[in-house]
Amino acid sequence: MATLNTMFEEKSTARLNVLLKDRPMHPVTARIHQAIATMTEKPVTGPTDVSQFLGLSNSQTAKNWETRGPSNEGLVAAAERGISVRWLKYGDGPMMGESTGNASDGAVARAPAPHERPSLALPQALEMLGQALMAADDLTLDQVRPLLARLVDEPGRAPEIVPRLSALLAGSVV
Repeated sequence: MATLNTMFEEKSTARLNVLLKDRPMHPVTARIHQAIATMTEKPVTGPTDVSQFLGLSNSQTAKNWETRGPSNEGLVAAAERGISVRWLKYGDGPMMGESTGNASDGAVARAPAPHERPSLALPQALEMLGQALMAADDLTLDQVRPLLARLVDEPGRAPEIVPRLSALLAGSVV
């Protein structure tokens, strides 16, 4: 009886692998591959390339995206490397963030460095954050949520996270 079960499992697994292999890649993941290939000027050969480019600790995460699509954290990682989240999710707009100045300069918008920003008192900053969150669209909120969670979990990373939050809430993608 064990042999029959083993044979059935092997055939079922083989059939499932064939079905999954022929399944098209999730469109957002395909756009991530396209953007990475454009930025690195070489083809993406698999999830290892994606995970290395985005700084993921595990290439299995990028492999899962092939069928499920990327997580919000994956979209944030892509945005942190200059890929437009709007382009990733919807396929419209520029691939590489928002340009600053004239459209032909090729520059990618960035958040001001800490020394370029005036300091605010905490109550003023929280009030501004609240107003910006109330005015934000769903796409922006999808990008902001993981950053806010990261800020709460790792307050020591505030100098890295706050400029990103500021840029997102100001309407630019860094």
